Amino acid sequence: MKALVKEEVIGKKSDYVIRDDEAGTATVIRYVDLSRPESGADMSLAIAFI
Repeated sequence: MKALVKEEVIGKKSDYVIRDDEAGTATVIRYVDLSRPESGADMSLAIAFI
């Protein structure tokens, strides 16, 4: 899961949805852009909604 978040969410700076049709559930991993190019800081993160 850690590699998926790193590559698909943070690496691509986009949200990602994991669907489990059998269980009828979905996990949404949302990218939150907190970068500040003017200061060189990037505190962006990923949040999972289960």
